[in-house]
Amino acid sequence: MATFLDVGNATYPKQVGTRAIDPLQGLSLNPIFRGEQRKPHDTLYFHFGTDRALRQGDWKLVSAKRGRWELYNMDSDRTELHDLSAEQPERVKAMSAEWFDMAKNIDRVKGKQLAPVKEELSDIGFRKDTSDQLVPEAPKTN
Repeated sequence: MATFLDVGNATYPKQVGTRAIDPLQGLSLNPIFRGEQRKPHDTLYFHFGTDRALRQGDWKLVSAKRGRWELYNMDSDRTELHDLSAEQPERVKAMSAEWFDMAKNIDRVKGKQLAPVKEELSDIGFRKDTSDQLVPEAPKTN
């Protein structure tokens, strides 16, 4: 969205009528299209199914299949072989708190807006897990 607004020289609204609009997420790719440098994101958030991660500078916090958080220094350990979470518990705590804050603001649709989506997803085999996420049902066996 940020790229389209930038290319179209448009602005992003703060509200529509009396309803506040969530702030725009992301950065424009337009500088890259023009062959210029673009300021990188300070933090990268990842969430796919039960896998999750947060990247800040050289640090990557990752958890697969709802397992415990693992911490890697991507500058010195690009292949993620040396988990530093036990050595840096405060960094894990801070980064995981930021991951959950981002998840709350990015992944969640609140209240009445979600009801029709939940109903449609339930109809095609999704259920709600304990974290209020919609996840695929296990295949039914005969």
